[in-house]
Amino acid sequence: MSFKLILILFFSLSLSACDSAQQDINNDTTSKDDNGVLKYSVLNVYNHNASYYTQGFIYLDGNIIEGTGLKGESKLVNYNLMSGKINKEVKIPNDFFGEGVTLFKNLIYQLTWQEHKVFVYDTNFKKIKTFNWQEEGWGITHNDSFLIISTGSNTIYFVEPITFQIVKKIDVLEHGSPLSNLNELEFVNQKIYANVYGKEIIVEIDPETGNILKKADFGNLLNTMGITNHPQQINAGYVLNGIAYNPQNQSFFITGKCWSQIFEIKFQ
Repeated sequence: MSFKLILILFFSLSLSACDSAQQDINNDTTSKDDNGVLKYSVLNVYNHNASYYTQGFIYLDGNIIEGTGLKGESKLVNYNLMSGKINKEVKIPNDFFGEGVTLFKNLIYQLTWQEHKVFVYDTNFKKIKTFNWQEEGWGITHNDSFLIISTGSNTIYFVEPITFQIVKKIDVLEHGSPLSNLNELEFVNQKIYANVYGKEIIVEIDPETGNILKKADFGNLLNTMGITNHPQQINAGYVLNGIAYNPQNQSFFITGKCWSQIFEIKFQ
């Protein structure tokens, strides 16, 4: 074997080891109980429009439906995950601050933050209805029967989608103490996954009891992936936010407010 060939093999193996280290990230939370740690690996990284102040996040057939926030900039947009090409978008009125979105039975529900309104669209982004909502609007998802809404507190509401009446609510507890600032939500396999505003974590919640089952820590995600310019260096509000589920791959897509990346991950 020639010296040149040995060098080629050495560098190939080194690069492979680096890639493996990047793609298999076992996170570590403050919990000392491994049963409470939600470990994950990174499968892929996609581009994300850094002007999008992410509030709601849905994956649908190779596309992302995203709801963005900030007054004067809030909108609902559908774009291709791979290319970023926008398929359709609609702005909401300038005096509304857009929040979470979910797609339920061919209708898209978009919360607003403190305006107490919920906009309902068909899949072509035609607004067909507006509901009143007495609480703040933060995150929204659904199970087979009800919409599931967070309001920035530790309470999660289950809401009837036709009348928008509250059916029940649960209080989310971590080791018996309330966990507030629950934000973007996703309901998968009879569990609720939630961002916690201001923290680089996702918690897995029992929808019956409100107890936190596991917690994933993404505090070192960007550094581990070689991304040195953290969005929070630009603005402290550019935090982790956005959870979407791909049932075909059983993977999740996560991002943050004004982040440049979307990460496809799989929980272990």
